[in-house]
Amino acid sequence: MNTLMQCMRNLLSSFTRHRHLVHAGYTFSGNGSWIMQDGTFSLADFTDAFQENEVQRVIRAYENSISIDVHCATGGGGEWHKLSELPFVKHCRIRVNPTDILDSGSQAIKDFIGE
Repeated sequence: MNTLMQCMRNLLSSFTRHRHLVHAGYTFSGNGSWIMQDGTFSLADFTDAFQENEVQRVIRAYENSISIDVHCATGGGGEWHKLSELPFVKHCRIRVNPTDILDSGSQAIKDFIGE
């Protein structure tokens, strides 16, 4: 979990304007938390990383030009869909499982998702 949290902070505080976060592992069906080897990673954990000073400094420096696409299994909905509604993400565009990416018609994407 410590490694994941540090990687999440590094991703969120990087100077990259377009970011994709992909979780392809197991999740809890109720809240959508990601099941890791030594714990669970929840929306609350992500929001903690997102609200750190260094992350917010970078996001404000590139205000309204950063996009983050989170791709994960959400089961029955999970909490991840609430992410774009949280007040601290207002300076960037966050999408959870954006359908336009999957519907783009790219053969590589279709091969990856098994269509």
